[in-house]
Amino acid sequence: LPPDVEAFDNLPAGFTDEPVIGDIPSPTAIAWLPDGQLLVTSQQGVLYRWPGAGAAIPMLDLSNEICSGGETGLLGLAVDPGFQSGERFVYLYYTDRKGNGSCGNASDRANRVSRFGLDPSLGVGGEQILIDNIAAAANSRVTSVVLSNPDGTCSATPTWSSTSRCRIRRSPHWRRMTSSTR
Repeated sequence: LPPDVEAFDNLPAGFTDEPVIGDIPSPTAIAWLPDGQLLVTSQQGVLYRWPGAGAAIPMLDLSNEICSGGETGLLGLAVDPGFQSGERFVYLYYTDRKGNGSCGNASDRANRVSRFGLDPSLGVGGEQILIDNIAAAANSRVTSVVLSNPDGTCSATPTWSSTSRCRIRRSPHWRRMTSSTR
């Protein structure tokens, strides 16, 4: 946690507030693997795995391929609902640097949802882009949620609000990824 974050007061019975992972810059999302290991994304573009003790282990580094900073970066994460039964995939929502463009220009970046396979030793396989060219507009507050749904599908629900209006609305780019994408 950042040093300026204070411990929660008045926690419910049975809860404790204690740091468990350090040294992950700008964490943006978490998801649990079925075996209890924690996945954490950083805005800079690194997917980490924390086995339950010790330091987090970098699994995938997209930092040279993404735009990060402000409201861009590696922003969302989900584990496939069928991970334990053989669908060993993670889904990432991130801001892609289009070609050799500048991240400062909205036309040179776009958000996307991609799927990455994990082998039994948790090595990361190739990327399959599922949804691409989701607007990554300037002067917006982007929130991305990638969810594993109880029905076995995954949803990506990017939303944004204008910083001048501070209103959040559902993105017109909402998509549902069904088992037909597997």
